[in-house]
Amino acid sequence: GLLARKSTVLSPQSIEATRVADANDAEPSACVVQSVEFHPQSLLMLTAGFDKMLRLFQVDGVKNPKVRSAFFEDTPIRKAKFLNSYEILASGRRPFYY
Repeated sequence: GLLARKSTVLSPQSIEATRVADANDAEPSACVVQSVEFHPQSLLMLTAGFDKMLRLFQVDGVKNPKVRSAFFEDTPIRKAKFLNSYEILASGRRPFYY
């Protein structure tokens, strides 16, 4: 799978890497991406940026389909992160947050 087991120890001699499909290939950002974060307990990844969009992708390494997106009118997103299993905080330079 894509996730390493918690008991796996990284060898100091070598690191194996495999090129996979871009995680946001289903819907790339139209502007600079400011936040990328992987969900701590699933294969979800979020991206957010100056195009005012927050996107969630199911990262499988092959198709990486978009799960959901949200548009924040008049709020270019500077930072977004998973707060817990089901909540996301997004903020920008405006005097409010979502």
